Amino acid sequence: PSPTNIDPMVSAKIADETSGVEDAEFYIDLEGNPPYGFGIPMAPAGGPFYWAMIDILELDGDGIHFVWMRSRDKAGNASGFTIIPFLVDMTPPAFVRLEVLPGYTNGTSNPRITAEIVDEWVGIESVEYYAGKQAPRGVYGTGTPLVAGANNVYSSDIEVSSLDEGWYGVWVRARDRLENTTGLMARAFVVDKTPPTATITEVGPTLSYAGKKVVGGVEYVTVTVKASGRDTIAGAPEVDGGILKLEVSLARVSDGNEVLGWTSMEEALRGAGTLDAQSNISAGPYENGEYRFRVRAWDYAGNVSAIAESGTIVIDNTPPEVEIVSPQDRQEISGDQPVRLVFRPADPESGIAKDETGAERTTATLDGADVLGKSEIPPCTLSAGEHRFVVTTRNGVGLERRREVVFLIRATALTLDGIFKHILEQPDVPDDLKKDIEKVRKELEKLMKGEKRSQNEVDAVIALLRDLKEKMMSAWCWKPYWQLKKNSRQNI
Repeated sequence: PSPTNIDPMVSAKIADETSGVEDAEFYIDLEGNPPYGFGIPMAPAGGPFYWAMIDILELDGDGIHFVWMRSRDKAGNASGFTIIPFLVDMTPPAFVRLEVLPGYTNGTSNPRITAEIVDEWVGIESVEYYAGKQAPRGVYGTGTPLVAGANNVYSSDIEVSSLDEGWYGVWVRARDRLENTTGLMARAFVVDKTPPTATITEVGPTLSYAGKKVVGGVEYVTVTVKASGRDTIAGAPEVDGGILKLEVSLARVSDGNEVLGWTSMEEALRGAGTLDAQSNISAGPYENGEYRFRVRAWDYAGNVSAIAESGTIVIDNTPPEVEIVSPQDRQEISGDQPVRLVFRPADPESGIAKDETGAERTTATLDGADVLGKSEIPPCTLSAGEHRFVVTTRNGVGLERRREVVFLIRATALTLDGIFKHILEQPDVPDDLKKDIEKVRKELEKLMKGEKRSQNEVDAVIALLRDLKEKMMSAWCWKPYWQLKKNSRQNI
């Protein structure tokens, strides 16, 4: 035959009408023109027929070869060559590509075998496959055929809906039109119907306040998630087991709505059937409230884990509040009543930040001077005019709030009386000065009660005040006076 993968037979019918045929010979792939008698003799087969067998193993490989045949009659006349081509193909087809995808399935989708196979000389006759736990032992033709497509591609789906979980081999072989058959080419796939598991191992850094974990402000919350999944075919060829990916979302506790949709996490460490991953998520874009992080894991078969949830996380993106109760803005204060400093910093979500000693990070200043820890200020220590009281506080997540009020001190007769009273309470006041002060206080009291109304009476009190001022200022070595703040001396 031709084409052939077995030894072909050369046969010829030769006739000579005058002297008869003496013999016949042939050459394979002849080069040149040798004298008659150097070729391969052909045996007579009765009557006009001659034949010979060609040993294809002696040929120079597969491909097209040529038989050069001639004969001679009994008178010694030799014929010219008759040239006949024939094709030898002893090589099985060749696999260019073989794959089974997906390598994992959960039974809801069938893996597809795709084989790209070529045969140089005679073409592909058929391709078949076997799928199971063990390699096939049957002869060619007992497998399931692959369907031929364009460009030498053969494919078929593997029905897996009835298969149990586990590892399965796929063996494929091909045959050309001369029945040259390849060996079994192996691939594998996994049927995995068991979902993986996902676990949240860390959420932080967070602030602990009132039994809650709080994040927010300028802080970032980092969710480090570790998940492990079932690896059904550890060490199987060409198939990776374990977790495909981890995803994280952020959901409000109040309604369960996700404010951050499912987002792939960044891989940190991949092991045998396990995956560690993490995501850095800013709390900045989200409203105040209670949230939970959710995590789920996907395996290569398309199974998704149950959702793992973190504990409740409180997001606080609002600065703290500061209420200045006293003094009120634009309030006028006079007399000997103290200026009360009352303010209330508060933050219900993350609390007021504290320093290393446990004190709250709150500052209070009066005209730039620190007054934190003072509940009241004598008005006699403040000059007449406007004063600015400022309170600044910081909450647990680092956000600040600043409040301020402006109030006024009126230097009235009552204010002066308060100053004198303050002086008299100091130690080491000379007796003669005490008498002068008491005298002035009595005159002031009459003035305040309205007992003195004329300009002359008022001028007389002012004159007493000026005399008292001179006496106090001349007593330069008297500490109680000079220990008074400059504001108080100006008031006097």
